Amino acid sequence: MSTPSYPGTWWDLHIRRARGESLSAEEQRRYDQETSKQDHDATPLQVDLETLRKMRSQALALAATNSELRSRLAQLEAEIEAIERSLGRETREALGVVELRRWLTPSTRVCGCATIDGAATVV
Repeated sequence: MSTPSYPGTWWDLHIRRARGESLSAEEQRRYDQETSKQDHDATPLQVDLETLRKMRSQALALAATNSELRSRLAQLEAEIEAIERSLGRETREALGVVELRRWLTPSTRVCGCATIDGAATVV
């Protein structure tokens, strides 16, 4: 977008409108005039629709793969937890797994953490 003809004023009016404030008739006229000028001066987007379609398709495919991998990760973590629970105390200690705690975090969704000799380690 170009710099407004009314430095600061158009932007201030724009912010006020975005906040739901009313503009006076004169402010509204200036706002509309500058908006029309900016729309006229704006460079048209150079869009390759086929490239956008391919990228969208790739993003959807990656999202599906991600979902499948997260599901498989949850299955594997459940199997690991079951196996570690079935181990005897001595075996767990020999492997360095004293206690296994699992929790969900907003950023990673699934995270496993084993406490090995008092030090937390991601598994």
